[in-house]
Amino acid sequence: RTITLPNGALLSGRTYYIQKTVAGNNMVVAAAAGETINGAASKTTATQWQTMRVTSNGATNWFGNLLAAL
Repeated sequence: RTITLPNGALLSGRTYYIQKTVAGNNMVVAAAAGETINGAASKTTATQWQTMRVTSNGATNWFGNLLAAL
C-alpha cells in the first residue's frame, strides 16, 4: 500500500504518524511530486505495527523516522 503525503509547503510544522497495521506487503510513504522525505522520494517498511513519523519543514522537505514496532 502506498500513502502519498500532501503538499508540505502548505503544512509547515505538520506532523503525521502512519502505522503499518496489515501483515504482508510493504507500506510505502511517498512525498508529493517535487518533494522529499529525508532526501528520498519515498520511504518503505515491511514490519507490521511499525510507525513512521513525518514532519513538514514548510517547503519541499518532510523529515521522518521509523518508530519501533510494539
